Formats: sequence, structure tokens, C-alpha cells
Amino acid sequence: MKKLLSLISNLFQWLSNALKGGESWFLVIDEVVIAQEDFANQQRQLEQRRDQSIRQDGFNRRYESQCFMSSDRLTFTEIWTTLSPISVFKFLRYALSDVV
Repeated sequence: MKKLLSLISNLFQWLSNALKGGESWFLVIDEVVIAQEDFANQQRQLEQRRDQSIRQDGFNRRYESQCFMSSDRLTFTEIWTTLSPISVFKFLRYALSDVV
């Protein structure tokens, strides 16, 4: 109990010294550093968006090139490649790529 009281007493003394100006603390914000960090963050985001659009564009080009392969007759393989769950997923990914 005595330790708790002495701890509270020390805390109040420290706070009173801080409020009187015995210990002064200042926060200095350098606007140049913040601007550089913001610029770096924007550059990283721009690069990420560009990389994502390049990947998406590559996927779309591959999908379109695969869709245009067909023979005169419709074979079971072509039917399966068109209606399989993986193909449906790829189509939905291709079709919704412009939406997102």
C-alpha cells in the first residue's frame, strides 16, 4: 500500500513539473520528410496498380486467344473446356475484370 501511495505521489510530482515547464517536450514535424514519404507511398501504390493491370491484361489476352481456337465441328473436348467449372470461373474473372 505504501509503495502504491509513493508511486502515485511520484507520478503527481512528475506531472506538476511537466506542467510547470520543468521538462519541456516539443514535437517537430518536418514537412519535407512527410512529403517525401507521401510521394514514396503514392509511387508504390501506382506501381502496384500498374503491375496488377499488366497481370490482368496478360490474363485477358491469354483468355481471348484461347477462346478463338475452334474447329469446324464441336468436339467433346471443346464442350468440356467451355463448360467446365474452371472455364466458367475464368470467364467470370475475364468478364468482371473491367468492373473491379
